[in-house]
Amino acid sequence: MAYQIRQRRAHVPVEFPQLCAPPASKPSLDYSKLDFVDDEPVIQQRKIPYGWVRLYFENHQAKMETDYFHPEPTLDKLAGAAILNMKKRWYKFYTDRDLEPYDYDYIPEEEDDYETASSSSWSAEDPEEFSD
Repeated sequence: MAYQIRQRRAHVPVEFPQLCAPPASKPSLDYSKLDFVDDEPVIQQRKIPYGWVRLYFENHQAKMETDYFHPEPTLDKLAGAAILNMKKRWYKFYTDRDLEPYDYDYIPEEEDDYETASSSSWSAEDPEEFSD
């Protein structure tokens, strides 16, 4: 077995080599299949009056059918409930230790009007203040 020298490949310098495979071309949008016929909206008829439930058995299992859905509470209601629960726990903490609980209902004090007409030193009737 004779040792054969591998042929060296010619190295062609590339200024900007490609780092990944080229992206697949996006197909152009085809608007020919669109249909602009205005259909009247289909109004579903209720099978059961609102607020009622139809109970029945099917395959030895109880089934329930209704159109009612329970609305999810808003974030404001959930936050308000969480704050009230926190206040209850805080008040209970202080009352269990025979301490007076803090007043967590903050009401800002009314601001006093510090500038009154009698305390103002500027007056339009005083000509010395406005002279050159």
